[in-house]
Amino acid sequence: MTRASPGTDRTQAAARLAIGGYFFINGVIFASWVSRIPDIMHRLRLDERQLGAALFVAAVGTVIGLLWMERRLDRYGSHRVVVLAALLVALGLIGPGLAGSLPWLMVALLVFGLASGVLNVAMNAQAVALDRVAGRPIISYFHAAYSAGGLIGAGLGALAVAARLSPSVAFAVLGVGAAAASLLAARWVVPERPLPPDVGMEAEHAGAGVEAERSGIGAAEQPPPRLGARITLLGLCWFACLMAEGVIADWAGVFLRDDLQASPHFAPAGFFFFSVAMVTARLTGSRLVARFGPERVVQTSSLLAAAGLVLFVLAPNWIVGVLGLCVFGLGLACIGPQLFRWAGEGASRWTGRAVARVSVFGYVGLLGGPPIIGVLAHWIGLRTALAVLIALMLAVAVLSLRVTAPRAVTTVRA
Repeated sequence: MTRASPGTDRTQAAARLAIGGYFFINGVIFASWVSRIPDIMHRLRLDERQLGAALFVAAVGTVIGLLWMERRLDRYGSHRVVVLAALLVALGLIGPGLAGSLPWLMVALLVFGLASGVLNVAMNAQAVALDRVAGRPIISYFHAAYSAGGLIGAGLGALAVAARLSPSVAFAVLGVGAAAASLLAARWVVPERPLPPDVGMEAEHAGAGVEAERSGIGAAEQPPPRLGARITLLGLCWFACLMAEGVIADWAGVFLRDDLQASPHFAPAGFFFFSVAMVTARLTGSRLVARFGPERVVQTSSLLAAAGLVLFVLAPNWIVGVLGLCVFGLGLACIGPQLFRWAGEGASRWTGRAVARVSVFGYVGLLGGPPIIGVLAHWIGLRTALAVLIALMLAVAVLSLRVTAPRAVTTVRA
């Protein structure tokens, strides 16, 4: 992917607002969908096994979208893909609400998941491009917009339930509105020159350079032999982070209720406070990175996240448990944005591919973490099983020592 043109300060500000809007829209749509899963399950009379199968199809679609974009985003240009993917995600939300049977729900979720995977890669590639031209770290703001969208989406879902709006009506209204907002924001995305069609991945695998006069972006440099391993390390860090976040999303309420004796009405609020902590930290993350540097922020954040998990796992009551979740959210929030930033800095001409590869690792952790902890909890108890997450955060602190962006790299061999 070529570097975006910096443009004027006003143009950059408009682009940041537009891409932040796509992050926000994605968060709103995803949280709105999650908040209405119980209603759709009840309307279609699904049991846990059938619902699990439908959600697995959505996850498969997301991973397919990530893998498909890995080899194509740099050729098409993320500025085109992000607009189309946002439209597909917004309109794709309508499908699950209209599905009248399990097979149709699976088809709808496959499309929805596929579009979500593509949008995830494209908007993060755009965020990396904007971070480059800004001259200062700003990528945390975009992830803050996603987290804020998640809070708003959950609130809209609760309001829709209270107003007795069916998922089909609520999703249609939200989907059409989000699609319109996506089109309005399209004019301000960062324009790029995609790679020429004859510059394929085969040339990259063969180690062939790309001539400056053909690409217009300067002669390619041979990537260092350890760059592929570095992208893998970044992916493993993101795997650990999203595995921990997915486990907390699925199991924190159970732990607060069953182990820490929180009331059934309050137990789900633990994840809400965790999410608020995430938004708060991401809004300040860019300033912290500018002042202390990304390496120190990631390492300190990893240790803070581990400390929050220790507090949560060893909590004597639900009050201390919620406090631990807040500390964990404050620590986890700023790690992911810097991982994507490092991937982009080390792969300026293949940013989309690097971002997609790191994203795939993360989604594997997000999807695989909760059932793994469930199996462990069956054998050793939930409290002990959750302690695995502490080791993951400590591993991120160690691995992050080896994944800072190389300064003289322009391509990725992954």
